[in-house]
Amino acid sequence: MTSGFNGQKFRLVVAIQAAAIGPGPLRKYLEDKHWDPMPPVMESIFWSLECSTPIRQAIKSAAKVHRLACICYDSFIENIKKARPARPNVNENEMHDWLCFDTPVRLTMPFPPEAIHPPSFVEQFWLHRALWAFELYSYIYRAATTRWAWSPKKIGRYTGTFLIFPNEMNWHEDEHLTITQCMRCLSRKEPIQLSSYYPLLIKLPSPDDLIINSCWPLSDPVDMNHFGNKVDRSWERSPWFAKHPGSAMGTFRSLRSDSLVNSDSPLFQCDLRVFRGLGISFWYDWRLYEMGLQSKMGFAAQPTPEYEKPITDVLYTWYSLVKDEDLVDKNAFPFRRRNSWYIR
Repeated sequence: MTSGFNGQKFRLVVAIQAAAIGPGPLRKYLEDKHWDPMPPVMESIFWSLECSTPIRQAIKSAAKVHRLACICYDSFIENIKKARPARPNVNENEMHDWLCFDTPVRLTMPFPPEAIHPPSFVEQFWLHRALWAFELYSYIYRAATTRWAWSPKKIGRYTGTFLIFPNEMNWHEDEHLTITQCMRCLSRKEPIQLSSYYPLLIKLPSPDDLIINSCWPLSDPVDMNHFGNKVDRSWERSPWFAKHPGSAMGTFRSLRSDSLVNSDSPLFQCDLRVFRGLGISFWYDWRLYEMGLQSKMGFAAQPTPEYEKPITDVLYTWYSLVKDEDLVDKNAFPFRRRNSWYIR
């Protein structure tokens, strides 16, 4: 899990810890879109280090990130087991009334066992990448407040830039909001917030300070440039997808925006924390299909979905997960009416 861009973050942690890189070169490297392979100058900095202490510290960070990833996934899967979404086994008129007019949800039942299998390499890599971004920022923050002696205002400006760097090391908001929420739910004490401008930026707690403990074996190394077969590509299961953010929440927003749904419906009035608790941002499309949160897509080859789920069925399952306490305006996205008729 320290391959690809995660490996670059590991090397940056070593360089920052060894005081071998300053804010100017650091920003230049973070802004560089071509991190694979690592820029030659950064490679020379890394290999010129004679002190083993920064490397040992980075190895400890890698172990911490892996343990936290295991704990997060155990938490997500446990929440999926407890969730009771409504299955869309009502007629289409009733389903349309629920989606558009807030008719009560009925017929709840657990997610099927197929939706609760252990995370794939792609899913694990996404979560490790998100945790590594937190860990890297905490090292940058520590250097900025001590060695570089930056003011809070300057740190805030740099942080804003850090969050929008255009390469694959950048911030994927849904993923990182999920991490922050998970850490706050599982920590015995409130995690340290590193930025007053960006509350989601926290210092990752020690795994020993969390209320659950877990550690899975690492996945075998894979070639992240491998595209896989057509079926794997259509369901985000190829190793190549590990280099990109997951599409789960984008799928949800597209379903919602492309359908004629009343803006007063729960579809537009819920706090997205309910989905963060299930780790939705870190699941690939095949798992989402098994959960009933994705319609059939891509190629009709193995693994073959039983049938193509209509959009109404998928939306019904998404928001049957929303409880009364989740119906608040925070994090709701603007409603856009695109079609004159509800799309099935």
